[in-house]
Amino acid sequence: MNRIKGSRGFTLVELLVVIAIIGILIALLLPAVQAAREAARRAECTNHLKQWGLAFHNYHDVHKTLPFGAQGSYVALPPGANTARRTTWIVPMWPFVEQKALYDQWTFDQPFHENPNELLLNTGKAAFPLLNCPSDGKPGRMYQGFEDARRNRPRSNYVVNWGNTNFGQTDITSENIIFGGAPFRYNRVVTFSEIRDGLSNTLFMSEVIWSEKVHDQRGDAYNDDRGCAQFMTYDTPNSTAPDFAQCWNPPTPPDPPCVGPAGGNSAHVAARSRHPGGVNALMGDGAVRFFSNTIDLNTWRALGTAQNGESVQF
Repeated sequence: MNRIKGSRGFTLVELLVVIAIIGILIALLLPAVQAAREAARRAECTNHLKQWGLAFHNYHDVHKTLPFGAQGSYVALPPGANTARRTTWIVPMWPFVEQKALYDQWTFDQPFHENPNELLLNTGKAAFPLLNCPSDGKPGRMYQGFEDARRNRPRSNYVVNWGNTNFGQTDITSENIIFGGAPFRYNRVVTFSEIRDGLSNTLFMSEVIWSEKVHDQRGDAYNDDRGCAQFMTYDTPNSTAPDFAQCWNPPTPPDPPCVGPAGGNSAHVAARSRHPGGVNALMGDGAVRFFSNTIDLNTWRALGTAQNGESVQF
């Protein structure tokens, strides 16, 4: 009579080898999955900037200028101008990014931090998706201002180009920088015809990383204060040099470096993002480009000016 032999099972050694192989495969797969997810987030971020670019061009078609970068009392008003109420470029852009309902509720003879405007910003309606880069991972989060815990303004990862110097847009002679104009300014609007360097050679918008800490105003883009609604090309993207802005507590990782609070109008904030290796940026012609952290500093500073006549290769 023949005996039927039983099936041979795995030995312990064989099982351990299989587990090790599976572990190696997972380890190889995870970076690819993470890279694919980041590619999708970066593509969404690029799309946000393209929508802002279209909105700026539509605004210019209607008003024959770009919106002011900010209005308020930090920089002198032009002769004969009306007293400016504190606000930034975002509010006049609302109708051009499908936020007409918000625009209709804004009270233009009141600053952003007083009612009814403060209440409107606190409702959360002003935190629409085009303000946030998905790679930063904080869509819809609110900012609690240091002045009053009731102030829960939305932050933005997208801010406008303020030139290659500082908030006051003045020369920094020690750095051999000559302010060559910027597409966005304080208490002043700029037309396309004034951007003599060419729209394709002039930055309009880029990214910043904002902190959830109370005493850090970077990305506080409804606020006309120093370093809130703008970036400067004084430093290269994601520079290891700290920003000089309205930050009171020393930032800790993953927040970007900062020293402050900035005195006078000397604040400057670098373009920063969570994308590996660089930042997305919107050019004046509506193109969105990815700029490496290693871009030549003089080239980056030239892209920040609108009227300096530099020859830019990038």
